Amino acid sequence: LSIATNPIVDHPASSIAFLGAIHGDLHLGNVLVERAFRRPNHYSIIDFALARRGLLGFDHAYLELALLLTSLPDGIEPHRLLNILSAVDREGDNEGMNRVAVQDVGLVDACRDIRAGTENWRASVEPNRKDSTEAQLYLCRIAAGLNWTNKPLPASRRKLALAYAADAATKYLQRFDEAQLAAYIGASGHNTSRPVDSDALNWAEIWLQLQGFDD
Repeated sequence: LSIATNPIVDHPASSIAFLGAIHGDLHLGNVLVERAFRRPNHYSIIDFALARRGLLGFDHAYLELALLLTSLPDGIEPHRLLNILSAVDREGDNEGMNRVAVQDVGLVDACRDIRAGTENWRASVEPNRKDSTEAQLYLCRIAAGLNWTNKPLPASRRKLALAYAADAATKYLQRFDEAQLAAYIGASGHNTSRPVDSDALNWAEIWLQLQGFDD
């Protein structure tokens, strides 16, 4: 691992980037599991055409969303996906699981296992940078969600991917910039069910902060 000091966004928690080799297209079709012997943790990863040096955590987010998009039935509304993500975040909280459809319980467990991988890495490699690593993981989920939103998928699937990105963006702001989140929803509280006042958004500033959406 190496540490880059280039800011991701203008926020102290995101002032460094944790970089390494990433697959770049880690979906279920690129993970081969040996079924004949069913040995624990015996699998192969294929298709490294998009492999590159990038943000650690992106592969996990990309795989997590690929799992959700592949497993959830066609035509569902985003709230079902958001209930899954809420339960994933609230491990050990039965209230969160109460809103998850029975057939989605396995997805909650699978997503928790994926995220446990990033947490185990953080605890062993960067135990003193919890805020920075957490910020990067949120940003990776936003990036993965937008990536899937722009794929040639049915509109219902792209809608779920966009909801995934929006959920990560909201949680990022709740965790690191509550004032900005309040400004975005046009209120002093966090009632995210209210429509965003687009006139209140400074799109020019956003464009500059994101460096014109370049690489």
